[in-house]
Amino acid sequence: MRLYGSFYAFAYALLIAVIWILPFYSFEGYSHMVNSISELGAQNVPNDWIINLAIFLMGFATFTLATKAYKLRSVQLITLYFFSISFFLTGFFQLAGNEANVFHYNYTQDALHSICSMVMGFAFCLFCLLLIWALKRDKHKLHTSIVIVTIIVLSYLIFAFPNLKGLFQRILFMLAFGWLFFAIIKYPLQEKGKHILKKNTDH
Repeated sequence: MRLYGSFYAFAYALLIAVIWILPFYSFEGYSHMVNSISELGAQNVPNDWIINLAIFLMGFATFTLATKAYKLRSVQLITLYFFSISFFLTGFFQLAGNEANVFHYNYTQDALHSICSMVMGFAFCLFCLLLIWALKRDKHKLHTSIVIVTIIVLSYLIFAFPNLKGLFQRILFMLAFGWLFFAIIKYPLQEKGKHILKKNTDH
């Protein structure tokens, strides 16, 4: 488990570093406050491969850590598969850039990117709800409830205040993937009956 956890921690640290540092090396006029993370990896954007690589690693790290922790025993794992795969695909399918007069963009990729983003958000919220139902400890249920409410509020703020969407999205990513690590590693689930699923953190 430690190996998978270490890989996840590395992918998380890389993703956070990239979303804050890469804007200085992206297209002219990119703003941390206004522009979304997806715009860093949009078509024909300088150094787009860096954020897309970070997204690939984060999606793969989530997939492997969830598989190791839940061992195909729960619906929580299925939702995490949807979440991690759709997140991975947001790095594969790129947004159209904002220079349509210069570049010929692939708008099919743009649409697929948006669809994968919506699936990713839905899968994350569904995972939280299923986790609340399956958790053993009330304090973990409370933590998960707070996370899902915060994610929903941040998602609303992204659309309600487009001039601050970049900032809200970065906070959302940091919260969601940071909490997800501890939820997968540390939160014990109830088995059927009275037995408890204890995640093995020794391997």
